[in-house]
Amino acid sequence: MNGKNIFLAVTIFVFALSIMVTNAQVKDQIKKDVKKIENTTQKEAKDLKKVEEKGKSEVKKDIKDVKKGLKEINESNKVKLDKTKEDTKDIKKEVKNDLEETKDLGKSIKKEVKKELKKESKETK
Repeated sequence: MNGKNIFLAVTIFVFALSIMVTNAQVKDQIKKDVKKIENTTQKEAKDLKKVEEKGKSEVKKDIKDVKKGLKEINESNKVKLDKTKEDTKDIKKEVKNDLEETKDLGKSIKKEVKKELKKESKETK
């Protein structure tokens, strides 16, 4: 019976040892798989960060371009406004000169009419 107990103990030991070896192999494979997943996740996180940085720089560039475009439009409108103001001043000067000429012409016509009236009144007398 002693031999049977030894055989049974050895069998249980071998069975337990095979379970431990199998368990260790499964744990190693799980650890490898987890490590692969962690590496993949880290790589994807780095890629996402790169994409995010690229997007931020593109947005900053677009904002710069829009600001530059708005500045150019503003400058263009300012030049047009200044030109319009100058044109308005010139037109006002021309109108004022025309008004002065019209007044002078009116005065000279008035003088001529008075002269003609005096002449006619002298001739009628």
